[in-house]
Amino acid sequence: MSEALRQLCGLSVFCGIALGLMPEGGVKKASTIACTVVLIMTVLLPLGKLDLAQYSLELAKYREMGEQLEERGSQVRDSMSRTVIEQECATYIMDKAESLGIPLAGVSVRAFWSIEGVWVPQSAKIRSDCTEDQRKRLTDVILAELGIPAENQEWSGNE
Repeated sequence: MSEALRQLCGLSVFCGIALGLMPEGGVKKASTIACTVVLIMTVLLPLGKLDLAQYSLELAKYREMGEQLEERGSQVRDSMSRTVIEQECATYIMDKAESLGIPLAGVSVRAFWSIEGVWVPQSAKIRSDCTEDQRKRLTDVILAELGIPAENQEWSGNE
């Protein structure tokens, strides 16, 4: 294919120079037509040698690769969305605990894909040496604000 492209470029330059040197008149018009026909043939000739069966196979292969890349991109996007949701929820819990005066050593949140098509916080692991009253207050806030029930909140002391 690159050879055909080189031929086309060379022929275009040759025709341009030849037509530029010719005087105006019937000879130049006939030469213009001849150059145009030769250039069109130069473009169309490689297309005649094209193996359409092989071209169809290659095209199908590239389509399949494109679909696989699109699927992988969708998986990465979903994974990144999940990570962002989990981090935002963990940060929210940390900020809420701080505003309530409850000391936390760390928080991690896990999310799941809901039937509505969004990532929803499902469970939380919370490390704190807080009192039972503080734990109850934060547990209620997490349930009310993030929808994570008390049974899905795993509390542990600072380690």
